[in-house]
Amino acid sequence: MKRNLNIDILKVLCMYMIVVIHFFTHGLYNELHPIPIGNLFAGVVGLNYFLSELCLLISSVAVNCFVMITGFFLIRKSPRGNRIFSLWVEVFFYSITIAVVFYLLIPSQEHLRAIIKALTPIRNMEYWFATKYLALMALAPFLRRLVQFISKKEYILLLVVMGFLNLNFVSTPALLRNFPYGDIYGGPDSLLWFVFLFLFSGFVSLYKEELFCRKYLFKFKYYIFVVIAFFFWTITLEFLMAIQSGFIGSMGYQYNGLEFMVSVALFLYFVTAKLRVNSNILRKISKWVPYTFAVYLIHDHPCMDNLIWHSYIDWNHIFSSYYFLPFMFCYTLIIFFICIIIDYFRKSIFSFMRIDLLICRISSLLENKLLGMLYGRKG
Repeated sequence: MKRNLNIDILKVLCMYMIVVIHFFTHGLYNELHPIPIGNLFAGVVGLNYFLSELCLLISSVAVNCFVMITGFFLIRKSPRGNRIFSLWVEVFFYSITIAVVFYLLIPSQEHLRAIIKALTPIRNMEYWFATKYLALMALAPFLRRLVQFISKKEYILLLVVMGFLNLNFVSTPALLRNFPYGDIYGGPDSLLWFVFLFLFSGFVSLYKEELFCRKYLFKFKYYIFVVIAFFFWTITLEFLMAIQSGFIGSMGYQYNGLEFMVSVALFLYFVTAKLRVNSNILRKISKWVPYTFAVYLIHDHPCMDNLIWHSYIDWNHIFSSYYFLPFMFCYTLIIFFICIIIDYFRKSIFSFMRIDLLICRISSLLENKLLGMLYGRKG
């Protein structure tokens, strides 16, 4: 099947942006205390604060976009069992391997407990995204069947209801928090939110000829205007709260608020755009796609957190210097490429030892057994 170059580039970009998110959430904002509001307008600290918030805002679209890519394709074709099983094997492999390596290098009760937890990475939420994503993959065939039996108007109504239950456009003040219902029924890291993103991008996939006609594309610029206006609305609310307390920390953008609007804009751009960059460069970048999920599994392993984000970086020094932004890009790119290289060798070893073939056979056997139970077919 011919690959979609735009979507491949978006996948690679999303996984890099996830590393950038963790640079801030696991690293910088874990180490720094809230900044006095007066410091924002004096010196390099204020500049770096605004740059870091902008980078976090842009990067935080990655999770939503990754899920929307899944819905865009799987709404038309259900995932095969070997894809789900292969993902589970990949999660289990990195979960247990990294935990064992850390225990062998630094034997401790903490790393021994990490090995025990790593034996059931999905149940123990070793990786929250992988846990919810695998559940979504399991639900994908049923969601696909659901939209086949409803009309376009019913589909739109379903999205409106799901959006009403999931979206959170106001995080402060307390009186309006979780408007309309935000985190009450699920939250930005819930399976319900992933289902909404899946169905939303699935609608785009099924009705893209109508949505991407000139009539609607012309109105896209108004949507961008709304996103920018909402961004300033969010910042205004946060600053009002900061002025009241005298300190400001990270605004902590939620995937189901402003980030949803930004991620929709980015997703629609990559679905519709004709990228003008050298196509040979894009094709080379697209070859990284099979290794991107491992970038998340390797660098976000619980045992890696202290090593990557806290052992070698003096956050206070970096944040108060003019090379903060170049350092961020260089450091996150190094992590990204190291993880890509590690998974390249992992896949090569699996292929050489025919482990990938074994995974396919086991998943096909399980899939046939399941189909046999459902439809009375013999595996």
